[in-house]
Amino acid sequence: MAVALTSASTAEASNAFKYYISVTSMQVPFFNFHKFAWYSFPCVPQAKKTPGNVSTGTTACRSFYYTLTVWESRESMVEFLRSGAHIKAIRQSRKIGIFGQTYGYETNDIPNWNEAITLLQEKGRIHYDYREKYAANKYWSRLVPYLLLTAAVLAALGLTTTKLLDIEQRVV
Repeated sequence: MAVALTSASTAEASNAFKYYISVTSMQVPFFNFHKFAWYSFPCVPQAKKTPGNVSTGTTACRSFYYTLTVWESRESMVEFLRSGAHIKAIRQSRKIGIFGQTYGYETNDIPNWNEAITLLQEKGRIHYDYREKYAANKYWSRLVPYLLLTAAVLAALGLTTTKLLDIEQRVV
C-alpha cells in the first residue's frame, strides 16, 4: 500500500494519489455513551452527503469507536471536518471521551479495517488521553450522580434496600 503523510504532501503529491483516508478512534466510558451518540450519530449521514466522500464506515470494539472515511481529496475531508454536526461533535469530544486519536494519509488503495486500525495505532496523533486519570479514580466520582438518581428512583417506587434483598432472596 502506497502511503504519504499529509504534512509532507504538495500539489504534485496530491495528484499522485487517488484517495485521502481518515481513520479516527475515541474511547467512551459507558456513562457518557448517550452524549457520544447524541453528537456522533448525525456525523455519519453528514459525511456520506459531503461532496468528495467515497465511503464512510464505523465500527466499535469494547469502549472504542472507530471511523474510516475515504475521500477524493484532503480538501473534501477538511470541508466535512469543519462543518455541521461534525464540528459540534469535535467541540464536545474532550468532555465525552477519555481517549481520542486520528490519522490521515493519501494512498491509491482503500485499507480494510485491520490495516486502518493498525496504522492509526502506530502513526496516529493522540489528541487527548485521560485514561490514567479515569483508571485512578475508577469512575467513582462520575458514577455518584447515577447512583443518586438510581436511589431516588427506587425510593420513588417505594423500594428500599430491605425490600430489594427480600425480592432477591425470593428469586433465588
